[in-house]
Amino acid sequence: QRNRDLQHMLTYKFMVETFDHNEDSMVKSEWSNEVIITPRTSIFDMPLILVKQLCPVPTASLGYFLDHYADRHINGKTPQQILVLSDLTLTFHRNFHNLQDCNERFYITVFAGDSRDDCQKETYAGRVRTFDRTSPFMPPTAAIEESPDDTEDEERRINLKSSKGSDFLRLGRANDDVKQVTVRLHWATSGDDVGEGKYEWTDFAWNFEESREEGEDPQTVEIDLVPEKRDVFDEDYLVYFRARVTFENSIDKKCVEIDRHMRFFTEDTPGMVLYEGMERFVQWEASSAHIEDEVFDLFIEYPELSQRDGGSEQKSEYSNPRLLSKGVQKASVGTTIMIHFPSHLTSSKFVSAQLYAQDPNGKKVRSHRFVICKTWLLTEMELMYASFCKMNGVAMQQ
Repeated sequence: QRNRDLQHMLTYKFMVETFDHNEDSMVKSEWSNEVIITPRTSIFDMPLILVKQLCPVPTASLGYFLDHYADRHINGKTPQQILVLSDLTLTFHRNFHNLQDCNERFYITVFAGDSRDDCQKETYAGRVRTFDRTSPFMPPTAAIEESPDDTEDEERRINLKSSKGSDFLRLGRANDDVKQVTVRLHWATSGDDVGEGKYEWTDFAWNFEESREEGEDPQTVEIDLVPEKRDVFDEDYLVYFRARVTFENSIDKKCVEIDRHMRFFTEDTPGMVLYEGMERFVQWEASSAHIEDEVFDLFIEYPELSQRDGGSEQKSEYSNPRLLSKGVQKASVGTTIMIHFPSHLTSSKFVSAQLYAQDPNGKKVRSHRFVICKTWLLTEMELMYASFCKMNGVAMQQ
């Protein structure tokens, strides 16, 4: 920007460079954080300044700073690993006909949070997805009429559709403090609860990787829904909900599952959200036939960067796979890696990545794709927060 005036309300980065008397460069500083150039204060700003000084409104400056100047979301969405439930079925208890108003229409809701209403509101707002529901349905005839004890489950089972007519229910967690997903059965006319079941988020991940016996459906979860009060329906369960489990990501649609027969890594679900500076414990099956040698090298690659920089003469160090650990013993079944964010992506907020193991013969097996989000260092945040308070004449919170 030499010989050009800085423009108001645009962001800039600055570097300080020193020269000797011969105008030869001596020392350069690092690039600064982004700075917004604001106009000088004029006489017309004085009334507002006086009001702010004489009649201040108590405001938590740190909360205001984070709400207005920090990106807690990307492109309007909070990065989430999304649980996808498909092949939805509901099987009714053989004594379901004893439930009052059993011949009414019902629907199922699923949500990740303490309150169904809060999850529904934040999902409809579009920032996160923590709620989904099915279309209304009628129980099958075999469920609402008294039938012989030898009635097959298939006669009391129905397939479900989402409220949008698809075969999937999708939801994620607003944060990692949410540990459970609630599945709830409602009467369609009143919306009142009939029964519910809770399932741990980590158990969904376990179901995704579980190896079932031959002939059984893999990646399947079954959740019993029971009434809150026994006097409503005095049985072990009212209905049980069954679905196939997989995962995806809210901001990267390429995070899809690998064929289960090609998986080498464990505790590895598609679309995980990791943050710069975190540690990840990478695990694998010691008995897996995908890596036949006793040692392998562990790499990380950034698929989008490799494609984007493929034809560029000036490739970054992240354009090619990066070696994380060399000569890893397969029998060790795990190693810890540090999550790095590509340093040259100054304007990007996230990047997709993938691990792969490579044996001495060059054979590769990949992990599921995951997302790395950029974070602020504490020192950077303190500097930006202090600058914000100084520019706006507000006190820093302790």
